[in-house]
Amino acid sequence: MKTDVDVSFIDSKNDIKNKIETGGYSTLVDIVLDKSIGTILQKFTRTKAPYWASSLVVLCVTLLIGTVISVLNGEFSTTNQPAIYFTAWLGGMGFLWIVCSKIGYNLLLNALGKGVIDYIALDADLKDIQKKLIALSNIKLQILLSVFLGLIALAWPFIWNKVGTPFPGLGPTAVLVLIWLQTGPGVYMFIFYLGLATGLNRYQFAIHTVDARSSEVIEYLSAMFNGILLIGSVILAAFTIGLAFFQFLGIQLYIVWVLGGWGILLLMFFNNQYILAGIIKRHKQKILREIQIKIHSLETDSNIGDKETLESVNRLLDYYDRIERMPNSALQIGEIFRLIQALLLPIITALLSGIKQVIEIFSK
Repeated sequence: MKTDVDVSFIDSKNDIKNKIETGGYSTLVDIVLDKSIGTILQKFTRTKAPYWASSLVVLCVTLLIGTVISVLNGEFSTTNQPAIYFTAWLGGMGFLWIVCSKIGYNLLLNALGKGVIDYIALDADLKDIQKKLIALSNIKLQILLSVFLGLIALAWPFIWNKVGTPFPGLGPTAVLVLIWLQTGPGVYMFIFYLGLATGLNRYQFAIHTVDARSSEVIEYLSAMFNGILLIGSVILAAFTIGLAFFQFLGIQLYIVWVLGGWGILLLMFFNNQYILAGIIKRHKQKILREIQIKIHSLETDSNIGDKETLESVNRLLDYYDRIERMPNSALQIGEIFRLIQALLLPIITALLSGIKQVIEIFSK
């Protein structure tokens, strides 16, 4: 029979899942893409506009503003092609960042709504994840961070002047400021996502299988982690193309950049595995404690010399050994392949983007 506490706990879970499904934890990206631009597009197309289409609108408006400013200041001409290419690349990076932020947040909400919330065993853990979701969707803080990044971008012309790099013009600078404004919500979400994800390995989960590695909790979290790792490799690859094309870095610093990007991806991967291993180990220890309690109960309440009791104890000891030998890690061959895939993307991009510099090094 379910108690009032159980009913309240289930209701709290359903409330969080319902908010996830109905957009109760919307971010600034969701409001701009879906509820603002998406609504306008829907009036013209009569169908729900995908978020990438709304992102394209943001990109077009951003580049249009930069182009108008450049034209008014006489900066937009065929003789200023580097600035034009640089502006286009900035716009592309902004578009990519917005789309990837949206995809990453959707991956998180999908994992929580379909494979995590239902299996949380403690009310304290449920309240903690609810608090973190509220923090993740804090619109005011996202706006403040966006404005802060935009103000930092305004200082870039002075930085270019100090390092001796030609000033690209007011148009590209305006695009740069707008792009940094747009990246604010994504940066905010990533910071708070790290806090939410890292805390998962401390939660108690009601996993209804002996081997936690095959549970829905681990499957959904693995899919989320792998997706976000791939997103990170795509962003790194796109940024690497720009660094190579505009030759912002010498070949030595370029190599350091690629290796540093690898380091970030590897850190993300091992942090993900650490989180999953924590969940698996906690579940494994729970089962082992339950077996120990049963063995102790048999030894205390029954005649240990009785044949049936001895057989029961031996079976429990065998079961204990089998559980103890189970790996604590969720790392399997599929995870290794996904890591290689994530690492190969930026390195292949780096080699293709900087092939000219690589050839020059080996031709000396």
